[in-house]
Amino acid sequence: MQLAGKDARARLLLTALALTAGLTGCAASYRLDDPKVAEVAPVSVLSPMWQKDLVEPEFMEFKPQQWATAAFGQGGVLYVGSSARRFMALRASDGLLLWSLNIDGAVSSAPLVHAFSKTVYFGADDGHMYAVNSETGEVRWKYATQGTIKPRPALHQGALIFSSSEGRVYALDAATG
Repeated sequence: MQLAGKDARARLLLTALALTAGLTGCAASYRLDDPKVAEVAPVSVLSPMWQKDLVEPEFMEFKPQQWATAAFGQGGVLYVGSSARRFMALRASDGLLLWSLNIDGAVSSAPLVHAFSKTVYFGADDGHMYAVNSETGEVRWKYATQGTIKPRPALHQGALIFSSSEGRVYALDAATG
């Protein structure tokens, strides 16, 4: 038994050495001083057109993670939520805040924009699915679940379909909830 244990340890040590040598070889082959590898990007690529803080800085400078994904609507409007418990409409050309809606939970789901009904649908960590007027930010309806809603909802033949962390899939009337 001891011989088998020594053989296993020897094989493990050899595997670790081989991996270390292989990784060292990979690292050594990528050189930042090689002009073919480390080309500098043009300044226009590195400069954002605009940026917008999704969370206001606090006294103690808490930096929450932002998981929300933005969606574009008609007229160059960008819709995005934040961990600061609000959902916003921004002008995509310059980041100007068009409207903001305070809700009871962080928004980490990607919104679904339905241009015909002028409605934005999104889920939140407060367990609600929201239907909001895309032009004004007015809540048309909200539906309570027993879990958080992270995935982007889908729309099919007038039904808004989404899932929540409680392990359920819902299909609601998209117009009335």
